[in-house]
Amino acid sequence: MVFVEAVAVILAIFIVIVSCLVLYARWNYGKLEKMGIPVIKPHFLLGSTYDLFKKAPPVQDVEWMNQFGSVFGVYEGRDPQLFICDPELIRLVTVKDSQYFDAKRQLEFNDSMLNEMPDFLPGEKWRVVRSTATPAFSGSKIKLMNMAMIESTQDFIRDIEESMKTSNNTRKLERIAIDEALATMLTDLVIRSCFSIKIGDRFNKNNAYHKLVQDLMSPPALTFPSIVSWTYTFPFLLKFLPGTLLSPPAGKDFVQVFKGIMDERRKSGQKFNDVVDLCIEWQDKLGTEEMKKHNVTEDTIMCEALIFFWVGQDQMSTIISTMLYHLAKNPEIENKLLHEITTVFEKHNGLIEHEHLTELPYLLACINEAARLHPYFYRTERVCTKPWKNEQFGLNIPKGMTIQIPIWAANRHPDYFEEPEKYMPERFTPENKDKLHPYALSSFGHGPRNCPGKRFAMETMHLVSAYLLKDLKFEIRSDSELKFKPVGPWMFAPHFPVYMDVLKRENNEP
Repeated sequence: MVFVEAVAVILAIFIVIVSCLVLYARWNYGKLEKMGIPVIKPHFLLGSTYDLFKKAPPVQDVEWMNQFGSVFGVYEGRDPQLFICDPELIRLVTVKDSQYFDAKRQLEFNDSMLNEMPDFLPGEKWRVVRSTATPAFSGSKIKLMNMAMIESTQDFIRDIEESMKTSNNTRKLERIAIDEALATMLTDLVIRSCFSIKIGDRFNKNNAYHKLVQDLMSPPALTFPSIVSWTYTFPFLLKFLPGTLLSPPAGKDFVQVFKGIMDERRKSGQKFNDVVDLCIEWQDKLGTEEMKKHNVTEDTIMCEALIFFWVGQDQMSTIISTMLYHLAKNPEIENKLLHEITTVFEKHNGLIEHEHLTELPYLLACINEAARLHPYFYRTERVCTKPWKNEQFGLNIPKGMTIQIPIWAANRHPDYFEEPEKYMPERFTPENKDKLHPYALSSFGHGPRNCPGKRFAMETMHLVSAYLLKDLKFEIRSDSELKFKPVGPWMFAPHFPVYMDVLKRENNEP
């Protein structure tokens, strides 16, 4: 009898626990439907994204937009989210009424340093950190970085040409994963430009600095994507997983390396007016009232340094490599671009620098079109910080709701981009770009919380692409493809290698 009663009690407790978990998981169901918008049908427990890892998320976003329109609802686990693709609505949320959307979610990276990710800090702390970091990306600072950018690119080209000499075909390297090669080169470029350091073995993808980037982007829990999907509904499970957004061990490795760099800089007494000097100055202010008031710590500084070091390489390499892929598939576009590049190089005696980039508008258009089609960040978000109502779109957004801007989808909005899947640089040429809605392209975000490194990224891609295309030709292979992975960390869209053949271009031949 006692045994039966014990079993009954245990069963009752189990039923209560399961019922509470079910109630917790489904607590927000219905909130999106009450807004009168199309909603992606949720799983009984795991929301609309329970099978997200079966398909590349940015591709799924585009399919959702094409099926449900410019505004729709998604339950990310138990979190109701409003997805917006219309550029006018994006303008309202990110710029005109940004005071209503002045936050992002507080994400859990399972690491005290990574949890200081600048873009996800609360309002006032974010403003302090942003104002401290912004000077590193000023126009004058970026101009000073030009020579380091050019030298890194030229070294990369020379290494490619040296590799050709030892290959079977002295003018050609076959089946190069051009995105991976560019990511390695851009790691060298960023370290030279922002940290004033030249690294040995710079273009070896296994060098220590590039390995840090790759390790960071490989959080261990992503090897179990079906388990990760449960964390969207039950966030407390994150405490038991070894990193789902970024890899904490790699973050710790970076901190160790960067502290060593700062110590060496302090000992040398040298100043290069770069990111290392900026972080040293910032570190010296940690004891001030303002820093204490906003809880700015050494972890905050280390995370900011990590952003400078890491956040651009894969994004820029993805955009440049996809541009090269599209150019190789569209020889008429490539020939037009090569004529522009050749003309400007000849005009300036074989050297293109910061002040000459305005003379390469078609190259900029080609970069913008690649950034439109394949931005590395596939979403950006805002959190509604006070209730917002808009009659034009028939929306009444409650405080606390997450607004997602699915960048891939918004950049392919058929009402604003004719043949949205087609590579057409002419959309962004000087004579046409003003015809576009200014918020139709969201690759770098908009408003106060846009990407602070956009100017640096665009300058880098402009310069690197000009020098690469002057000396090298990239050809499509039978196995060349742009294929994106279903599993990736955070809001990144990782892809499979982009294999191409690389040839030495003789006398600026097409």
